[in-house]
Amino acid sequence: MYCTRWLQASQTAKRMLSTNCVVMKEPVWATDPYLAMLSSPLRRCKISLRIMPRDMLISLSVAKAPDSLASTSPIDNRPPKLHIVPNKLGHPYYDPGHLGPSSYILCSRPFLNAVLARPQEAKRLSYGAELTSTLPLRLTHELRVRVEQELTQLWRRHRASPHKATQRPAWLLRRLSQAEAGHIATRLPQESPDDMAALISLDSSDLRTHFGAHMDADAYSSLRPTRAATELPRRRLPIYDLGGLFTERFAGSPGADVFNSEAQSVQRTISRRLAAIEEGLISRNVLSRKPSHRLTSVYALASHQTELVPLLVALWRCRLWEGEGWQSGDGFGIEKARFDLVVPASNS
Repeated sequence: MYCTRWLQASQTAKRMLSTNCVVMKEPVWATDPYLAMLSSPLRRCKISLRIMPRDMLISLSVAKAPDSLASTSPIDNRPPKLHIVPNKLGHPYYDPGHLGPSSYILCSRPFLNAVLARPQEAKRLSYGAELTSTLPLRLTHELRVRVEQELTQLWRRHRASPHKATQRPAWLLRRLSQAEAGHIATRLPQESPDDMAALISLDSSDLRTHFGAHMDADAYSSLRPTRAATELPRRRLPIYDLGGLFTERFAGSPGADVFNSEAQSVQRTISRRLAAIEEGLISRNVLSRKPSHRLTSVYALASHQTELVPLLVALWRCRLWEGEGWQSGDGFGIEKARFDLVVPASNS
């Protein structure tokens, strides 16, 4: 039975890839975050029962609640209280261990909120464990932390091997000048720069000043084709408003103050890492700084760079978690959707 299910999952993955029947060069495959997500191992969502790549799902496990680890009485034989918690969301360097067998759920906060509203559905994840109301907050925080961890690892690699940075043929990230930002904005969405994989910024106001007309989901996210095609749809440039993502506050929720404080700390770390990587590239003459250029707070991430793929995947998972790219509805409508409509939209 296991072999039969695995064969069915493999055939499903082949159908996903066959919707865009196009011959691509190997470097393009290696530097495309969407294809990197599709190549992750297949897992089944416990709620929607859909088999999908693991990078499009959230891993959950069962752990003992801290207040039930130690019994207050030597004759207290009550079983410990179990909670459903995130598992394996962090970078392996920071989170090498795991909590044992995992259950998977779609990487979508609206979907999880719909599960929380239906306790009978939550029992599919684990019959004896409790699904707490703070789980969406913790998942949001850990997905944000993963972005910071990927940036930190990128910064450490360049700091540890400066001679390799000068040998790379292209830049990794750089800030846009005001003139360049205006020029790119006039070309979107009809034409996207081939040398840029994404735009990110921690300053929401500055980002919306230059790219406000292109920050709606429909403006920068292209739908996957519903029939086989000979070429990929027109590439859209993803725009990530990290400032808006990290300024979200969890008012009225248990532990909200802790999560808000941690979010500010992660935001400051991301800002320092972006600036440090850019300064390192400038000092090695990979990037040039002209005094006449008035720079914005918008960073461009280079395309065709394998080093940036983990960061782009982490950013994309944050977008999926906020509900973008999924089938619209209350979450449980996804169960009845066709498989090709459940897969997030491709930005390339």
